[in-house]
Formats: sequence, C-alpha cells, structure tokens
Amino acid sequence: MTPAEQLLWNVLRDRELDDLKFRRQLPLGGHIFDFYFSEYRLLIELDGAIHGDPEQAVYDQHRSDQLPVYGYTVLRFQNEQVFTNI
Repeated sequence: MTPAEQLLWNVLRDRELDDLKFRRQLPLGGHIFDFYFSEYRLLIELDGAIHGDPEQAVYDQHRSDQLPVYGYTVLRFQNEQVFTNI
C-alpha cells in the first residue's frame, strides 16, 4: 500500500469508521480497487501523482464511468486530501 492508502486504511479498518466494514484491494472486472464498502457497493480510489497524467486521467474516468452500470459508486480522492484532511 502507498503511504496515503495506509493512512486511510488505519481509519477504515476494523470497523473504526462508524462500525462500517471496509475491505481493501478488491479485484473487480480486471482492476484492483483500493477500498470497498459492500453494503453500499462503494469503491474508494486514492490517486497519486501518476493520475495527473492526461492518459491516466482518461483511463481512470472511463473506468469510473463504467461502474455505475453495475451498481457501484466510485469516490476518488487525491493522496494529498488524505494527508491534509482525512
């Protein structure tokens, strides 16, 4: 895990956040998502510097756009958001 993922995982793991059960590193549709809350089919992605690359941003957006078709919601956060305003 990246440092940002580790920091967020410390908040989400062991039902620390409102007794909600999160999983990490969920494989889904050929991709691996950072965190998952199954009750609401919520995927959380943390984006580091590579995600600022235009090609990567298009890829990320395409992936995020496809998931609601299957009933998933995706929340994306920049690593800096985790470090400064978890």
